[in-house]
This record gives sequence, C-alpha cells and structure tokens, in this order.
Amino acid sequence: MNKDIFTFSALELQNSVPSLRNNIAIGKVKKEKSCSTAGIFVVNSSRKIVSLNRKLISMWSFPQRIVSSQNDWQALQFISLKCENSENFLIDIRKIYDRLDLEIKDSIKLKDGRIFERITKPQWSEGKIVGRIWMFREISLFESQFVDSN
Repeated sequence: MNKDIFTFSALELQNSVPSLRNNIAIGKVKKEKSCSTAGIFVVNSSRKIVSLNRKLISMWSFPQRIVSSQNDWQALQFISLKCENSENFLIDIRKIYDRLDLEIKDSIKLKDGRIFERITKPQWSEGKIVGRIWMFREISLFESQFVDSN
C-alpha cells in the first residue's frame, strides 16, 4: 500500500457505497493519487471520505480529528476557515452538492496568501453518480509569475 494514501477498510467501503462496482470506480482514482502533487480526497454518495492523501492533510494542516471523522462537511468547513472568503467558499460547496453532476475548476485565495487550484468532479459508475473527487494544488508561484509577466 502506498504510504501517501489513506484508504479505509473494504468493509467500510462496502457499507458506505451501494455496490462493489462503485468501490472499483472510486478506487480508479488511487493510482492517479499516488503520483500526484495535488491534495486529493474522495467521498462516496453519502459524503463520507473514503480516501485521501498525505498531501491534502499537509497542505490544509488537517488535524487528526478531521481525518478520523471521514466527514467531508467537517473537512470542507475546516478548509473554509483558511480561505480569504470563507462564506463564498461554503456557498460554492452547497451549489456543488445541489448539482451533483457539476464539475468545477477554479482557484481559491487563502488568508496566508497562497492560491490553490480547486478541481472537483463527480465519480460515475454505470451511469450513476457514486461519489465526488476533490483535488487541490498550490498554484501561488505560477499565479505570481503570470501576474508579474503581464
């Protein structure tokens, strides 16, 4: 098992995702996550975090209670506290969950001056949404170079 990825037991996955095929669909992300520079977490259709990587934990400074909770709302609320505009961040999250098929790619400014790219999209299996993947990548250096060159 790659030590940069936290996954939860097969029993937890089977209990939280309607079918084994859904587990496989969510599991397809694991290979991508292991070599990624992005902080990533995957949630099932019940919004329970079924997988996340160390990069996500370190970039957001998640406390162990957030990781252990497996609750995406708690994780996203914690993230919002670090955002320059936490209220808008949470409004965006509600919009995303109101339209489960929504795919978003944008950037988030943090209170400490960093800028993160946010990508989120639904995970599909057999024509049904079975979860969501959230990816965050620091783009502060890229953004500042882009602004400086213009």
